[in-house]
Amino acid sequence: MVARKMAGCKMNGKPTQTRGFTLIEMMVAISIIVILLAVAMPIYSHSITRAKEQNLRKNLQTLNHLIYQYAQDKQKSPQSLSDLVSSKYIDKIPDDITGSNTWVTEPAEGTIMSVYQTEDTGIIGVHSGSSATATDGTPYAKWEPRSQVSGLRSQVSGLRSQVSGLRSQVSGLRSQVSGLRSQKRLESPRSTSQ
Repeated sequence: MVARKMAGCKMNGKPTQTRGFTLIEMMVAISIIVILLAVAMPIYSHSITRAKEQNLRKNLQTLNHLIYQYAQDKQKSPQSLSDLVSSKYIDKIPDDITGSNTWVTEPAEGTIMSVYQTEDTGIIGVHSGSSATATDGTPYAKWEPRSQVSGLRSQVSGLRSQVSGLRSQVSGLRSQVSGLRSQKRLESPRSTSQ
């Protein structure tokens, strides 16, 4: 009986704490934490990647729209992205998905983006310079909004054809006015002689 009483006491006679975590309980708790982290990390990583991709789409749209706006305002395409900064269209060139300025510009090569534009040099678009692949399997470098650029090209082409049509209408009206003037001149001497 003395041995039983001594089992829960230290040498000085005070009771000790016998309650604690066993090695098995610690292993179970750590295993649960590891499983939760294993589930959460890919989701977190994927959400970070999607946010970067969304930012890339926004930057592409912004830069390509500003290039188009520059061409409409200045009646010429910008020669580089730095023209957008120097003309105060944008404060600074945003970083590509790579985290640095690796944008690849699309040269005009004879494409005019404004009705009154006379020069066909400069840039008409931009796309990512990254060689990485997106979550949907397409390379980031193919994410240039070609549909937007080609849409703008078709708009400019449509505007040009409208301007051409208006010019021919004006020319037709001029010839009608000229005909009316000459007809009036012919009638004027008759009325004065009578």
